[in-house]
Amino acid sequence: MNQPKDEQPIERQRYSPCLATIRSMYASLTEAERRVADYILSHRGWVLYLPIAEVARQSGVGLGTVARFCGKLGYSGYPDLKLALAVELLSPEYQQLNPITVTDDPQTVIRKTLQFGVQSLHDTAALLDPDALLQAALRLSNAPRVHVYATNTLSISIGLIAQLRLLTLGIHTTLFSDHAQQVTASELLRSGDIAIGLSNSGDSVPVAHALEAAQAAGATTVAITSAPQSLIAQQADICLLTASHGTMTGYNIVDADSGQTWWGDAVTSRIPMLSVIDVLYAMIALLKFRDAHPESVSRHTAG
Repeated sequence: MNQPKDEQPIERQRYSPCLATIRSMYASLTEAERRVADYILSHRGWVLYLPIAEVARQSGVGLGTVARFCGKLGYSGYPDLKLALAVELLSPEYQQLNPITVTDDPQTVIRKTLQFGVQSLHDTAALLDPDALLQAALRLSNAPRVHVYATNTLSISIGLIAQLRLLTLGIHTTLFSDHAQQVTASELLRSGDIAIGLSNSGDSVPVAHALEAAQAAGATTVAITSAPQSLIAQQADICLLTASHGTMTGYNIVDADSGQTWWGDAVTSRIPMLSVIDVLYAMIALLKFRDAHPESVSRHTAG
């Protein structure tokens, strides 16, 4: 597999959700940087009032680590990160997510579960790059063949939905979940074809291998993941980024006495990934409608 590209700060919209950005970058952080991330995620409100030296002290790291952490997330410095965090915490869309506990009643379970879904959609909307979405939709709408690569139960279920969505738009799409089949099929792709890799963590080695082979064959590669510095993101021409709360928010069922958790990542990943598939479907459908009815577009533009 190719050597990963040099690690770069992610490109983000001005003051996109700070907490979601931290979560999406968490896997690519150093151990010291993760201590900074953990402190900010656990003390998000207090951080607004703390100087960089105090955040460094509380995290057990040096000032340089905090500065590098901010830069890796795409911020110009600690003040820029604090401003983004303040904008997020004061936003009407922001919700404090709390884990489901073993003593919660049905009404509380409903509220907490749906709060998570709403917040994950808001975060994904802010993290998803419109230009990347348009490029993916344009290429998919004209692709002779599309391959979807997935390996675990969650990504395979999302891949089946993606396959069905694209087929209904008249796009020849095949899902491959076996590693050997993925690599063999990817080598048959040609220029104009598309290979989509699905992995919430982005660390699926089989999917990364398949995307690399597809890219070498001349196909355009698309990654749908929550980790912009991950293996599959490094092998993608276009990366569609989702929000992932995962274990970083502790959005699990928690036993307060033992600290044991259940549930977790499958639930936290599914909603954002499905939303990206739906947005991609809507964008391709819109492009196809415009191509089929140019007079309608001209009429609305003129009006």
